[in-house]
Amino acid sequence: MPRTRRTRRPPPRALSPAWCPDDLDEVDWQRGLRSQFGREQKFRWTHLDGPLPFGRFRVENPAAKTAYEVAVRSERPGDNFCSCPDFAGNHLGTCKHLEFLLHRLARR
Repeated sequence: MPRTRRTRRPPPRALSPAWCPDDLDEVDWQRGLRSQFGREQKFRWTHLDGPLPFGRFRVENPAAKTAYEVAVRSERPGDNFCSCPDFAGNHLGTCKHLEFLLHRLARR
């Protein structure tokens, strides 16, 4: 049987934190920024419980010496939770800790 060639998705475009692109609304821009920041972070994560890729996790930032509890229930914004202040106040349903974890879990 011939092998099929896997195509890779192109990397997401870089978003500027200074201005919202014309083709995005403000919510999608802010979610995109958090996704971008999350992919770039050098966080550490620990799976606490639940069936992978879902469950409860601890996400640590060694540079800032902070750690937050993250619950991953799906890939959709709003279904997940993070104990960080940004998640509590941004009304976007995501943050860089969640985006970091979703990116890492998708690579497994």
